[in-house]
Amino acid sequence: MPVGAHGLAFQGVRYGWTNEGGQMVLEVQGDVVNNSGSKVEVPTVVIALRDESGEEISEWTTEVSETELEGAETTAFLRQIPSPPSNVRSVKVRFAKAAE
Repeated sequence: MPVGAHGLAFQGVRYGWTNEGGQMVLEVQGDVVNNSGSKVEVPTVVIALRDESGEEISEWTTEVSETELEGAETTAFLRQIPSPPSNVRSVKVRFAKAAE
């Protein structure tokens, strides 16, 4: 995965469908790794749901389990999206842009 904000990158991103109480749930999970040699603040993770043509149809955010990572540290994220649009064909994760 490409390196994002301040040397952070995504690893092992995966998604799958589950059924919870008769409701379809899209579960997106993965890791954020700090590839830099110094401590970095971890921004919010943005999960974009896309249709078969690659168009974004909805967007969700999730926090990671650690707000800061030392060099070479990793932290996990997990987001369960209840009743996602039925035309979801792919997922893209990115970091939220910092407020200016």
